[in-house]
Amino acid sequence: MSFTENDRKLQPESGRSFPPSREATPFNESIASALKADFGSARSVVKHVARLTGANDRTVRNWFEGNNGPSGENLVSLMRHSDAVMDVVLLLSRRGRSARGVALLTLRDKLSDAVAAIDAIEAASRDLEG
Repeated sequence: MSFTENDRKLQPESGRSFPPSREATPFNESIASALKADFGSARSVVKHVARLTGANDRTVRNWFEGNNGPSGENLVSLMRHSDAVMDVVLLLSRRGRSARGVALLTLRDKLSDAVAAIDAIEAASRDLEG
């Protein structure tokens, strides 16, 4: 069996390519800003985030550069480890009140930890005095 002249060609004849998509750009840029805010922009951060999410280093670098956004599974993992990413996702989904509620709960936990630390210091100083 031989191929005919009418078979598909592998390369396009015109050399045209698809225009870049502009729809996901605000999402990609928002996630990139949130990642930089929470993790910083050092080179080692990419490997750290890759370990946290299980994603490839190049994939994570694209997130930090705003070229691509994370997939659903990776986005959930990022939200688990980054308050800034979670806030961005809630704000983009127009659930800003949820973001404020989470921020209040986080602040309450930090405040409780601070009060416990103060109590521990006071107890230690009482033990030393008496």
